[in-house]
Amino acid sequence: MLKLIRSALYRYMHSRFLYISAMLFTVSAVIFALYIRNKNGLSLYTFLAQNVILSILISITVSGEFCGCAKNKIICGSGRMKIFFSELLSAYIVVSAFFLISTVLSAVLNTDFVSRLPGLLAFEVAAGFYLIYLSLCSVFVFFSSIGGRKVLSVVLSVIFVFVCIIANGITEDLLRQPEYLIFYVSDKENEHVSENGIIYEQDPGNLTEIKQKNPEYIGGAARAIILQLYKANPFYDIVQYENILQPYIYSDEKIEELSSVYSPGDPGYDNPTYRMRFVREETEDEQKFLYEAPLYSLAVLVISVAAGALVFRKKKFN
Repeated sequence: MLKLIRSALYRYMHSRFLYISAMLFTVSAVIFALYIRNKNGLSLYTFLAQNVILSILISITVSGEFCGCAKNKIICGSGRMKIFFSELLSAYIVVSAFFLISTVLSAVLNTDFVSRLPGLLAFEVAAGFYLIYLSLCSVFVFFSSIGGRKVLSVVLSVIFVFVCIIANGITEDLLRQPEYLIFYVSDKENEHVSENGIIYEQDPGNLTEIKQKNPEYIGGAARAIILQLYKANPFYDIVQYENILQPYIYSDEKIEELSSVYSPGDPGYDNPTYRMRFVREETEDEQKFLYEAPLYSLAVLVISVAAGALVFRKKKFN
């Protein structure tokens, strides 16, 4: 196994795609860090760019081995599972190095931000991000195991990344749909009142509430499945981490200035948008997310690895 891993890492080190990818990834990591430095939060699009870069690098390198040299290694006595897991672990090592580059650059260019983060929260976020990268890497290796050619593996991996970001928006919209639509009908003639409980008239008269089933609402088992897919989406994780980290991006003085507008008990204090930006205290839902997110990433990782190993074990070589 160690010989196979060293052989795989040798191929990475002598591939021009590694150095091109490293250069592009470093540029995107700097942009990611500067985005935080400018108080803009986490950049979803640089995260997207980084994973497109990694998907191309991993797919080209791993699929090249699975489609070519793997047959000769099997003939020489190397087991299929040893070949698969040596490629997987080698990909993990490369992705870990890229993740380290991004983390170090973000920390160096944002020392004030990092110093304001509680130690436990910093660890939870870093570990969560790392598991996201490893889970996506596992998916890229899976596509490399089913692709018959390098191009097919690259296309599948890149499409998967874009499908994830599109699916995140679609599933979010589906889950936001209320079960019922609420209308208010006035007893005054020709009086336009409201839709969904928003009253526009000063004196609408006596109102009658009407609840109507929302035809776009998805319930039951379908909703539970959509919710699980939504939580397993890496781009959902990035959005949630951004919401949690947003208050720490601002300086202590800025937070004190902004927080003086509201205090506990004021109508606007519990507003989610306000808390997301200015209150340095995780809500119960955010604490639950910090616990659940790594589990979802691990689930994606395990399923991808198991599926990839099964496919490669049954793979026929010409």
